[in-house]
Amino acid sequence: ANRVGILAAVSNALAELGGDLWQISQTVVEKFFTMIIAADFPEARTPEVVLDHIRDVCRPYAVDVTLKTPAQERLSEDPEEGTLRFFLTLSGANQPGVIRLVSGRLAHDQIDIVNLEATRIDEGRAFLFNMGLAIPPRASLDQLKADLAPLGQPEPFQVQLHSKDEAAGGRVAGAKMQVRQP
Repeated sequence: ANRVGILAAVSNALAELGGDLWQISQTVVEKFFTMIIAADFPEARTPEVVLDHIRDVCRPYAVDVTLKTPAQERLSEDPEEGTLRFFLTLSGANQPGVIRLVSGRLAHDQIDIVNLEATRIDEGRAFLFNMGLAIPPRASLDQLKADLAPLGQPEPFQVQLHSKDEAAGGRVAGAKMQVRQP
């Protein structure tokens, strides 16, 4: 469950262990907290010491802690050269299977969903997805946009697709697209 102070406790434990943080992601879904951290530790810190210390520091928060060593995990390959980072915002009438339809279309072009936030809005009648995507160079952005909107039934989804650079510069004008079915 989510409790105020978990991030402070974890970051304190990392500092005490001499951890060097590379990346962190945390979210709360339906009052449940999750955090993923990528960090390096001094060679003298064994995985057992790291795990035990973080568990001890986080004991008041009743959290589960798991430690993975990347060298021991089967990780996906690095993205293909020329892969572009984009942000996709998708909204529309809520219907069963929306995530299945959208993720299936993205998988068709080997598009990696690197970040996803999805929620129901308008008292559950609508949805809003925000996705970070890694799009390989062979994928057609125009075709992707054209394919996503008509997945919505009875009304097409609202689709916004913009590059990471456009998002960083605030230049997303004209990125909104709606396709009507005949």
